[in-house]
Amino acid sequence: MARQFPVNIEIYAGTDFSKKYYMKNQDLTPTDITGYTFEARLAKHATAQDAVKTTTTAPVYRYVDFTVTITDAVNGEYTLSLPATTTAKLKEGKYVYNIVSTPDG
Repeated sequence: MARQFPVNIEIYAGTDFSKKYYMKNQDLTPTDITGYTFEARLAKHATAQDAVKTTTTAPVYRYVDFTVTITDAVNGEYTLSLPATTTAKLKEGKYVYNIVSTPDG
């Protein structure tokens, strides 16, 4: 089941970025994320497309991939990060990001 939880973050250009997140069950106990895979992306807006590469039949989306590291699987802890070389390329303004987790199997 997809759940959406808005969380604002601040990323400073030219600095390493890192933020911990915790996945919890409905009763607020930690979710064991052993074997999960994660994808996380940052974009200027939810449907940001690359105008140069996109065609009407083949959209190409423009985003930056976060590195996602599971830091404590049993307690549902994972970390998003971006290196300073990537944050230096971000233009000032608001962005959207999403995190998608997939359980093992």
